Amino acid sequence: MSSDWRPGEWELVYDPKVPTNRSVDSPYIEGKSFITIIDGFLVSPNVDVMKIKGIDHEFKDSDHNSVIIKLKAR
Repeated sequence: MSSDWRPGEWELVYDPKVPTNRSVDSPYIEGKSFITIIDGFLVSPNVDVMKIKGIDHEFKDSDHNSVIIKLKAR
């Protein structure tokens, strides 16, 4: 992915281990439904990312899984 769309030293962060989105053309079937990662955070250069974690809800109530982030001001 090209980084020229980001302003200055901003950083795109996400959890590469947990898919955050699924196809909605049919009910979710683990191992069969299309899944991908599209959810994350654009972080300004005045904060440090302490932790980012995808929460695998197995797409039970949504076509997205949650992502949490812990930040610290510089």
